[in-house]
Parts: sequence; C-alpha cells; structure tokens
Amino acid sequence: MKTLMIGAVIGLCGLLSAQSRLDSAALEVAHNELLFSHSSVVKGRNAAFLEFFDDSCMIFNPLPVLAKPYYRSLPSRKTILTWKPSRIEIASSGDFAYSTGPWEIRPAKLTDTPVATGHYFSIWKKTSAGWKVFFDHGIGYPAAAVKEIRFSYLVPVERPGKDIQRLEKGLVAAEEKHCFDLKQGAIVSAYERYAANNILLQRGTKFPFDGKTVAIAEVKNDRRPDQIRQFGSSISNFGDLAVTYGISIAAEQDTSNYIRVWRYEKEWKIAVDILNSIK
Repeated sequence: MKTLMIGAVIGLCGLLSAQSRLDSAALEVAHNELLFSHSSVVKGRNAAFLEFFDDSCMIFNPLPVLAKPYYRSLPSRKTILTWKPSRIEIASSGDFAYSTGPWEIRPAKLTDTPVATGHYFSIWKKTSAGWKVFFDHGIGYPAAAVKEIRFSYLVPVERPGKDIQRLEKGLVAAEEKHCFDLKQGAIVSAYERYAANNILLQRGTKFPFDGKTVAIAEVKNDRRPDQIRQFGSSISNFGDLAVTYGISIAAEQDTSNYIRVWRYEKEWKIAVDILNSIK
C-alpha cells in the first residue's frame, strides 16, 4: 500500500512539474507575441518581423515563400500594426505552439481609429536563440465584424509518446482523407469527422468561428475544391501538434491558401482551420 501511495505521489509530482513547464512555455509565447507587437510600434513592422521571424519562416505571397527576404525588400511604412494573442496552444514537448488573435492597422498614431482589422496566425518554435516564428499568416475582416474575445491557452490533450514515425503516418493519412472528402464535395461530413470540438475556423472577411457546431454551419459556404496542393508541414517533437499548409483551387480558378493545425486526441483532429481566398 505504501509503495502504491509513494508511486502515486511521484506520478502526481511529475504531472504537476510537466504542467508547470507547459504553463511557463505558454506564458513565454504570449510574452514574446506582445514584445513582437510592441517592436512593430517602436521599430516598424518590417524591422519587427525580421527580429522575431526565424530564417526559415514562411508566409503566403500568395504562394508560400521565405518571409525575411520578402520583408527586407519592402519599403518602410508609417502605418502602425498592432496585435495581441487571444488563443495559444502549446505542444506537450513545450517547444512548439501556435498563437492567434486580433490585429489592427492605424494610419500614424496609436490613438488613431483602426483602418483595417483581422486575425493573425503564427507558428512558434523554441530554438537555441529563443522562441521564433516559423510560419506567419492572417485574415482580414471589417471592423463591424469584430467581437469581444478573452485570452485562453490550451494544454495538450495527451502525450502520445515518441513514436513520431507512426504519428506522422497517421497525420498524412488524416490530411489525405480530409482533402479527398473535400474534393468529393463531402465538405460537411469531412469536418464532422475531423474537426475538434473546440476547433477555431477562420475564413477571410469573417470573424473566426469558435467551436465545432458553428464551424460546421460555416463550412457549408465553402466551395468544393478541384485541387488541393500541400506545400509543407511540421510536427512537434512529441507528435501531438502539427501544421499543414498549401493551396486549394475551386471552380473558375478561385484559389485560396489554407493552414490546418492538427491535434492528436487518440486520433488526429483539426484544431485550427484557415482558408483565405487569394483570387
């Protein structure tokens, strides 16, 4: 009995320690996101991006390209871009996360009325140089669509282990099946099958949809794609959080870029789904 109790205490301590580590990592991501936004105000958008982006960071323009060369080529702007995280999810490895939340652009001063609004999306990874952005994207929507949101961060559903090859195969299979169903026009059933209960759905020009019920109601408006081409993917070290991205081409050459964050919950589920028309 004593042995069982000691084992339980040790196990609980381990869980609490792991939770504390993940809490700290999530706060680090939030802190870096806010520092990033502050740097955008103080140094300008381009300089801030060059400071916080990893050398391998990708963006859509409109196809995936390296971010740093692109922003080095742009002239500086007087407009002010700010943002803040409203949702952060950290992988159980503690070194992979995504962050998303509202952004605003003002003409010249922080007191100016925003002239553009939307939601950003970033993939963060912890490197030897600290946390860096490895993928950056966003959608825009009218100010009238803005809703009040509260900050939240999500903890891992489970720690699936270190059999990354098995998990990666499962991820590839889930992505392929989801894309196949979309191309067949079975859009609603595809999301009924793969959407997580707390999925965050982002569609260009609309405020994000939070939760499976409202997300499925919204995907009824998605156009059936004729082609879906994946350009890249990345998975956390413990295989419980991953991202896939590429382009989706519907009828009449209506091309959109897409990003999907997959979360492992005994099977792969879609935690974030972004589709943004680039026509």
